[in-house]
Amino acid sequence: MLIVAHSPAASCEFEFVRWGLATVGMPVQSCGDGVFRVLAPDAAPDSFQGGLAVSFCDAMHAAPSSDSVERVTAESRLARWVIEKLSELPETPLSCPSEDPVAVAEITRAVYSAYEIDGGRMQLAGCSLEETPIVRVSFRRRAGPLNAIAAPPASRVRHVFLTPEGEAVDAVLLDQVHLERLDPLAPRPGRRLELDEPHLMAAAEVCLARDATGEQNGDATDGQPISLTLVWVKRAVGKLEVFLPADEEEPSLEVSFAAWAQPLAQGRVKPPPITCPTTGRATYRITRLPDGRLAAIEEADQCARTGKKMLRRELVECSATGNLLAPDEVAYCQATDAALDPAVLVTCPECGQAVSPRAIERGVCSVCGNLRNAKPDDAPLTEILDRHPTAAGWGSLRFAAGTHFYVVAGNRWLSRWRLVIDRESLEIRRLAKSGRLGGKWREHRPDHWSGRERSPTTPPAAID
Repeated sequence: MLIVAHSPAASCEFEFVRWGLATVGMPVQSCGDGVFRVLAPDAAPDSFQGGLAVSFCDAMHAAPSSDSVERVTAESRLARWVIEKLSELPETPLSCPSEDPVAVAEITRAVYSAYEIDGGRMQLAGCSLEETPIVRVSFRRRAGPLNAIAAPPASRVRHVFLTPEGEAVDAVLLDQVHLERLDPLAPRPGRRLELDEPHLMAAAEVCLARDATGEQNGDATDGQPISLTLVWVKRAVGKLEVFLPADEEEPSLEVSFAAWAQPLAQGRVKPPPITCPTTGRATYRITRLPDGRLAAIEEADQCARTGKKMLRRELVECSATGNLLAPDEVAYCQATDAALDPAVLVTCPECGQAVSPRAIERGVCSVCGNLRNAKPDDAPLTEILDRHPTAAGWGSLRFAAGTHFYVVAGNRWLSRWRLVIDRESLEIRRLAKSGRLGGKWREHRPDHWSGRERSPTTPPAAID
């Protein structure tokens, strides 16, 4: 797999030279303003053609402050010297990405910050930084015009990344891990692998040639690899334990993770989410409900009346205010059956029923405002009059049905009457009368009819 490495901080050529110098044991010193310096080793003071040191800068991003500062390109003196010294190494150099974390603690901080444990805590039950080997084969392209300051040249160094067997590297790794910048890696048991370098070189050349056919300029390499290094990339593997509440001795949840350590430590990728055991939602925020269930915080809310934390899907929304209520705190509009906060209920002045403010039209509820002329044999009025025959003697009968109650209206002598009947039981909820010409409704106890409903001809005095 091919990478044309272009770091925003340094060109591919500069990073290659910096890595090469460190690999052959010549650390680089920063002099400021984009200028760096490398000293000739004591054992070879004439390494730089008689000079004891070389000052250099990145030709891609910095202008030399003087003629004595070398601009690093793939063809510069320092680059050619580094390539020569790398070829003299007795063994394949070992490297690691410069930005890879050094310790598990760097992973822990980043992983913990990804989660919110409401009222609880999280701890790392175990984590290891496992090293995965990949091979970087570096090539140099043909020389071309160079005007680094006015018009930065195309990259002259190409890196091909392969598995030690010569296969393509996982695309996720190339996408997530910054491989442009490497550091030398000290050898230790297990890090030295038997590599088939001719096979790897051939595989890298095939990959590079395949990529070159699609380039705008069609440039090919000069066919000469300039280095091969074995890169060990860290992968973080571990398990998190969640304790809710914080003083629990046994974990409430466990979350396993495995990811490339560098992007995980830098927060560029997240550890896996928690699967909410109650709702199944993938979340990074978890809480415990009063009934003991664990739930994603996004799926939980509070009852507006009591403050009790519940699943949002189990709360009921007040149709008037939008507030969420526990089911046992909900009242229902008797006219429309709309769910309501009891605090917003209003009383219809005619039928006396608790209704939603939105059910009030022209001063009365939608049921009382919808009374229509009716005949005693209209259903369900017939059944109501059978149970309460006194109302059959009223004149100008009108009738309306709400979700939970019926209203029977009529006139008797100089009074207007309203009979409110429970829709399910057909029991009287309210009996009221008002003057024929208007006035306030006065409530009458239903037992005024007790024992006097034998005939619709009961005299008006019996219910006055």
